[in-house]
Amino acid sequence: MKISSTISLTLVILLVTGVVACNALSVPAANYPRDTLQTVFENTLDDKSPVGIVGAVRYPDGRIDVAAAGMSTETDALTTDMALGLGSATKTFTAALIFRLVDQGVLSLDDTLADLVPDVVGPNIPGNITVRHLLEHSSGLYDPITDSVIEEVLANPDKRYSIESQIDRMQAPIAEVGSIHSYSNMNYMLLGHIIETATGQSYDAVLRNEILDPLELDSIFLGGFEELRGEVGHSWVNGESLATMSQNGIGTMAWASGALFATPADATAWFATLFGGDVLSTASLAEMLTFFSGEDDDFGRGIFRTQRDGRTLYFHTGQTISYNSTLVYDAETGVTVAVIANHMDSPDTTPIAFQLVSNAASSLSK
Repeated sequence: MKISSTISLTLVILLVTGVVACNALSVPAANYPRDTLQTVFENTLDDKSPVGIVGAVRYPDGRIDVAAAGMSTETDALTTDMALGLGSATKTFTAALIFRLVDQGVLSLDDTLADLVPDVVGPNIPGNITVRHLLEHSSGLYDPITDSVIEEVLANPDKRYSIESQIDRMQAPIAEVGSIHSYSNMNYMLLGHIIETATGQSYDAVLRNEILDPLELDSIFLGGFEELRGEVGHSWVNGESLATMSQNGIGTMAWASGALFATPADATAWFATLFGGDVLSTASLAEMLTFFSGEDDDFGRGIFRTQRDGRTLYFHTGQTISYNSTLVYDAETGVTVAVIANHMDSPDTTPIAFQLVSNAASSLSK
């Protein structure tokens, strides 16, 4: 389904990381029937660990293989119908909304914070930062999501945060505007604020009206802002289930930078549709896929690029206090993979996802 480019103007999460350099997991090449994917996930888990992992491999002809292993709570197994936290992969949705506003002529990539949201400008947030700087993490802004913030949220998970409270945490910029590419969650919080200011609607309402509902991504919701949509795969911290933990603190802290939940099937549908050209204009998709060399992988505008086994992969990772995720799209074959675990770092989803997409793409040429 292709989304119209017209946008109506009347209309946690934390430590959300961007790029992870990993070694490939050894997985035999196959066409990934579900039992093979299931075996991969089961072999990934530690028998002594209660955590779980879910994933999907989506092929360009529409076939999709899904699997889940491990536990959601002490008594309930994780299933592929459960939505889990995407963490920083939320940024791909935020970037897409910005580009849709560009397509509509509502704003441009060269508009500055002083132009669009002068209320945020101050000593720690320069007014000459442009939308383009925010998208590609070249603003030079400090990242306010730190270890102390994680401890604060865990201590008071029902506390709600706002863009104003996040701005209050800001320190002096770490670099001159446009001089380096340095990952900061504040870039995407500010983009969320721009979306709300430009449309006169809440971020979650714009996202639902412009992307989630038209694409029928029914499992996806913004934690801390929307009601749960179906079952949720609960997370684990220090061996304890967070099944009863409020999403208010986690969700409102990360917001447009990392609060979305999704099933693996819907996560792969999102990447397949976005990079298949059905969400943005050709010009905006090209802008999104303009890359700059990073230490390990390349920074784009809401996405990252890496080379694996001679393949160009577009991807985004996410890591929160309770989930880690990796979404990958193979630019050559259109194979899309999503892997999400209900623990912040174990198992690490990134090497698994990279190997799955490489093997699945290779199987298409046989």
